[in-house]
Amino acid sequence: MKKNTLSIILVAGSLLLLPQISTAEQTVVIEKVPLDLDHLGMREGSELYQGHCAVCHGAKARGDGPAAPALELVPSDLTHLSAQNGGEFPSLAVMHTISGRYQEADYHAEMPAWEKVFVAATGDPLGARLRVRNLTRYLETVQEPVD
Repeated sequence: MKKNTLSIILVAGSLLLLPQISTAEQTVVIEKVPLDLDHLGMREGSELYQGHCAVCHGAKARGDGPAAPALELVPSDLTHLSAQNGGEFPSLAVMHTISGRYQEADYHAEMPAWEKVFVAATGDPLGARLRVRNLTRYLETVQEPVD
């Protein structure tokens, strides 16, 4: 009987210690990491511009890129779009021009319809529109001050 009592005491004592060992308080803190989508969009817009647009419009968007002399139409100086629009940046017109949807008489036929190019490259129509938006927002940042 003493042997069984000793076994029961040892098992009971072990069980009392087990919760202290296995349930040691652990605190996990999950912090929110701010995701600045505007900053990411601007960075992508700048990279897209330098990779796809600067060859014609120039590194500073003045219409003087290295391919400009070979084009039939001189690329637009993109730094005066706000000035040409009464001080307001024409976001919608710029997005439509970049995407290829803008079909007015002065539309530059030599300029690719970038939305279609981006869709063809990625297979992602929503992503293509986001790239057009990011390019547009980047171009808004390169506007010369309106006098």
